[in-house]
Amino acid sequence: MLATEGDRPVHMPANPCVFEFDAEVSRIFPDMAKRAIPMYHEAHRAHVAMLHNLLSNGHRYVLDVGASRGAFFMHLKEKYKDRVDEGKIHLTAVDFSSPMCAYLMDDFPEAKVYHDDLINPVHHWVTRQYDVVVMNYVLQFIPPEYQLDALHRVLDCVQPGGFLAFGHKELLYGVPGALAQEEYIQFRLRNGYSQDEITAKTTALKGSMFQLSNSTVLRHVRDAGFEVQETTRWMAFNTFLAQKV
Repeated sequence: MLATEGDRPVHMPANPCVFEFDAEVSRIFPDMAKRAIPMYHEAHRAHVAMLHNLLSNGHRYVLDVGASRGAFFMHLKEKYKDRVDEGKIHLTAVDFSSPMCAYLMDDFPEAKVYHDDLINPVHHWVTRQYDVVVMNYVLQFIPPEYQLDALHRVLDCVQPGGFLAFGHKELLYGVPGALAQEEYIQFRLRNGYSQDEITAKTTALKGSMFQLSNSTVLRHVRDAGFEVQETTRWMAFNTFLAQKV
């Protein structure tokens, strides 16, 4: 039974050594993301707004890889509900957590939802290239030996002229990186997390989070033929909008 403190859930990872997107995390993820990922909703809202010219015309195909609870779809539907209802914007979601997929199917019945892992070499959802592909804070949860292959599979899904909206938690270095990490701890404390929750999650993430440098990620995105614009930044948390040219 998930404990609560006041009006917020208190979460301790079920596996103390590995952070898992299990049923409990999936249930509370909207609250968790809002309080633990800086500018989470601001970035999604901004990306939807920046894509207005594309999304407001013609038939458009949108893919969210690692969709979790569908925050991007939620913001997209706030602005384009009629176009989604009319079948002019087609939604496809992929997540490797089966509980997340169950929520996506319930919350977005108009979307095609696939339970899949990016480390797999073949994906049933790669039936076309998409006008918009979203990949928000996904790469760091893929084992290092699979990360770049997974990134290129996603980049290949963007059609020429289409866009990739992505978030990345970058690898930080040295004393400035340690200071940024300490400020991130303070950010979560200000948002109601306890020190015990933060310590438990940090320990679990050591066995399941593998961060890359921004220079590595952006080099591969640009080498695949994309122009890239950073859209938000807060310490290690960065988001970008990239167009395949």
